[in-house]
Amino acid sequence: MKTLLSIVLGTLMFPLSAQSYLDTSCIWKEWSGGGGGGNPYFATQNYTITLAGDTVINGLLYHKTLMSGVDTLRNWVEDTIISITPIYEYLAPIREENQVFYYHKRSTNSEVVLHNFNLNIGDTAVYDCDRPQVVTSIDTIYVGGMPRRHFHFSTSGSETSSLIEGIGSSEGLFTRPCHGIIFFEEFSVLQCFSQGGEYFQMDPQVGCDPFVLATDDTTLRGLMITPNPFDEAFEITFPSSAMHDVRITVFDMMGAVVMDQYIAYPGATEWVNLQDAVAGMYVVSIQSKDFRIAYKVVKR
Repeated sequence: MKTLLSIVLGTLMFPLSAQSYLDTSCIWKEWSGGGGGGNPYFATQNYTITLAGDTVINGLLYHKTLMSGVDTLRNWVEDTIISITPIYEYLAPIREENQVFYYHKRSTNSEVVLHNFNLNIGDTAVYDCDRPQVVTSIDTIYVGGMPRRHFHFSTSGSETSSLIEGIGSSEGLFTRPCHGIIFFEEFSVLQCFSQGGEYFQMDPQVGCDPFVLATDDTTLRGLMITPNPFDEAFEITFPSSAMHDVRITVFDMMGAVVMDQYIAYPGATEWVNLQDAVAGMYVVSIQSKDFRIAYKVVKR
């Protein structure tokens, strides 16, 4: 997998592409967090959004959107982790039409514009923001060799939200680019976007490889889980480089801890026995002081 990223500064106008934005290969990798309110707790969510099948609502065809990853609650005063909970939930279904993303709002059984990519300099984006979002400049990025327009908005604040054609805002697929508006101790970031095996790295501080968190891919960062699916137990194979102070936690899909084990110096392989657990899907969190990875596994 190779990175294809090119930014052309200044203003570049070209006809809207006829490419299809949404397909089953799309992956959004995002990071969000929030806390404060007079307490020392801060929660961060590290997750991916994928398109997980189709559904018909009110005669319109939508893509189901699945968010999977881990939610970590930390006491930032004591610098300790309070809990790690798996994230596995379906978000609002989305669809595209004429360079516009729509989502279905369940509470009103209506369709709402999520992102409008039919914008030029001087246009006002239609968002539920506190102030008008006026396009001040447009540059270009490339994903898989295909150009995507990158919209920037006027601002009087310090935030730098932007909109990327066919992807979403720089804050995530479901976050509108309310540029210039600051949310105290609350944030979300689009780290990477992948489509057709190529990816665009939005956050230069975060690598896109390994890309997927908590999915069926059971080989990441040199770690491997086999077999998956499993009957009673699975084996974790660690990379050749020595690891230490590793915690292995298994959650069910309701967030309950099924197994929690600390290993000071793991061997080349470690077996996790879930003989007494019921059949179904689980999230395996493997973490040390240097990294945290979550895998989705299935017990038959």
